[in-house]
Amino acid sequence: MAFWKGTAFARLWPELFRGLLRNGTTVKVDVCQKLLNGERMTTWASFIIAQDEKWISYEHPDRKLKWLPLDQKPEPIPKRGFHAKKELLSFFFCSIGCIYYEILPDGYCCNIINIL
Repeated sequence: MAFWKGTAFARLWPELFRGLLRNGTTVKVDVCQKLLNGERMTTWASFIIAQDEKWISYEHPDRKLKWLPLDQKPEPIPKRGFHAKKELLSFFFCSIGCIYYEILPDGYCCNIINIL
């Protein structure tokens, strides 16, 4: 048996508890509404800079559809080999767009120290 049974606290407890719940829920609802209605702070995303590297083909053969007479056969254009000459394109970008790019020579790797 609880020590407070039969006291004034026992009579007031349900109302105090309901009051605490009401106040707590209104605070929670207020916080949620402020978070949902407030301005979204995404200015931190403009400071993020990322770097990527991509191998691009050195030679670009002209492979397009052409209109030819029925009796004429098209000239065969070989596909680029898997190990054909390629260059390394390194670029830095942020939310605005590309900040810096460079086509790197053979055997050269790009990092922030080489750029500065």
